[in-house]
Amino acid sequence: RLVHTLDGCRGPATGMDFCDDGAICGSKKDTSKFASEKCAIFSSYVKSISKSGEGVQVQHSDDRLWQACAIYCKRSDTGGWYTPRLELNDLPISPYFPDGTFCHSEGSTKYYCQRHMCLEKDSRVARADKPDLDIPNNAKAKEEVEIPEPLKQFFSLDDNKEPVGGEYYGVGKEQDESEWEVKDYLN
Repeated sequence: RLVHTLDGCRGPATGMDFCDDGAICGSKKDTSKFASEKCAIFSSYVKSISKSGEGVQVQHSDDRLWQACAIYCKRSDTGGWYTPRLELNDLPISPYFPDGTFCHSEGSTKYYCQRHMCLEKDSRVARADKPDLDIPNNAKAKEEVEIPEPLKQFFSLDDNKEPVGGEYYGVGKEQDESEWEVKDYLN
């Protein structure tokens, strides 16, 4: 029996079922090709992303379960790689690979993207107690806010696809949300 409380309620575990889609999918797109097509689109929204549209899927990380499911784009300014999670947050464009995308293996255990995380095939996941990034994810209403450098580094990889920044613990100050614009794309 579920007991619903505000304090500590993680909700029921959810999972995905996988099936063989060979009968309905004639061919599958390579992850680099998919990422590059998306990065070409992202470059219209994020000026630091190269207009060449080069994109990749990067290696799985136990510390950043989302990393192998995020689309990383070549940067025009540093030559490194960047995933525009925050810049695209308010747009109907996803910086992630689709659910079901293969992202890792350990021996015979295969991992797939499931709700933006690289998880074992038969994982059942409950909502985390803390978000992976504890910051407000919407822009202020009347001004363009620059993303803090430590946060940009958190989403950046060097040219060898190694993390540039470490952990990011949040903005630290509360913001007045009373005049923020609400964009609801579910109309």
